[in-house]
Amino acid sequence: MQFHIVTASLLFASAFAVAQTQVTIGPDGRGCGQNGALLDNGAVGMAAIVFDYKPATALLRVTVTNTSPVVPGQPSSTITRIFFNAPAGTVMAATLQSQTAPGATPPTFALAFDADNGDGHDPNQAACLGTFNFRLASKILKDGIAPAGAQSICVNGKHPILEGPVTFTIRLTGPEVHNLSSDVFAAATSRNTGAQVNVAASFDGGACGGSGTLGNGDVCRTAVFLRGTPQIGGNVVLSVIGGEQCRAFFGLSATEGPTQLGTFVLPIGLPVLFTYDFGYLPLIAPEVGLPVFIPFAPELIGFTAYMTSLTHPYLMDQVGPWSFAPAYAVTITGGS
Repeated sequence: MQFHIVTASLLFASAFAVAQTQVTIGPDGRGCGQNGALLDNGAVGMAAIVFDYKPATALLRVTVTNTSPVVPGQPSSTITRIFFNAPAGTVMAATLQSQTAPGATPPTFALAFDADNGDGHDPNQAACLGTFNFRLASKILKDGIAPAGAQSICVNGKHPILEGPVTFTIRLTGPEVHNLSSDVFAAATSRNTGAQVNVAASFDGGACGGSGTLGNGDVCRTAVFLRGTPQIGGNVVLSVIGGEQCRAFFGLSATEGPTQLGTFVLPIGLPVLFTYDFGYLPLIAPEVGLPVFIPFAPELIGFTAYMTSLTHPYLMDQVGPWSFAPAYAVTITGGS
């Protein structure tokens, strides 16, 4: 089914294109051991991962901070691996351009990228939390990211200890890299698992601290993005990505938001010109799309639309929690 509606290409210059998006890992998330979302010794492992994507240059900055509590007199666990994703088929290659940290010890992580994390040849496995497109990994515990103020780690290694935040700059190439946003990387989920997460981190405490791979718990988040070349007389796909079996109720407006609606803040303005209920996102690849033909009408050039998606967990439409995807602004172009 194809709809003829007024919408088109992504305009990241819009004030409604979110520059940064954060995902947090903590005790309310997911883990693989008997301790749930705790490390194997019962300790708390926490992290903050911030995505900052510039679609014009296809540069993704990922900032990782180990926010685990520091216990006086006890060695701290370091983050040795970070896993995250992109929508299927949007990125074909990724290159680590730089990695920086504020202290005297430089980070020495390596990037592994798998363009298809669901084809059966999936090297970026995060324990029980599934397979991922991106993996940033240090060689051993001593090269990992320690929490700020860490007094020691379990091995004799670099002095001073590597503390975050560590920022990784990654250059992307692929057919849809200029249509992505920071929100998309935070909403894409792992594959080949019954415990999907958006982001995972491996903590290593060696023989004297806690270890384990943990993921975020707020997986029922969505992001809106575009597939295709945006121009009059062309075809695009309005896509929503998020956690499996999360509801995706799409909305489009010609007016900038946000709009206060009682206790809710609608990211786009009123009136909402078009809505579409995608239902629940599929289990295998949690993404849905609406094919759209943009009429060959020169008067549409320059028209900007604003899109979002309302979501809630499976079978919780009456009680919530409900949340909106950040606004995604698009502008129609004239093509070549």
